Amino acid sequence: KEAKCPVFIIHGTEDMAVPFSNGKLLYQNAPRKISPWWVKGAHHNDIEMNFARQYYVRLSAAFREFSMIEKEAADKDDAKAAPEDEKKETAIISSQPVKTSL
Repeated sequence: KEAKCPVFIIHGTEDMAVPFSNGKLLYQNAPRKISPWWVKGAHHNDIEMNFARQYYVRLSAAFREFSMIEKEAADKDDAKAAPEDEKKETAIISSQPVKTSL
């Protein structure tokens, strides 16, 4: 619950060392989540070996999702940081009709 960054959970459904229910609980309680990967049939330490191709595909997708989440957060921070006068000026400029001459 205290994680400040997006959380990506990979968990094998047949994990005997850490029950699958723990992975689900971690995901449910993460404040900022990346789509989890519940690996059907995987155990505790075999995902990157037995599911190698899917592992790298999922990891790449998670990094892309992480980047999008971080970009959205940065955009919100930028919008909050903009001075009020700058926001008003932008709104006024964007609402002015454009005059053209031939």
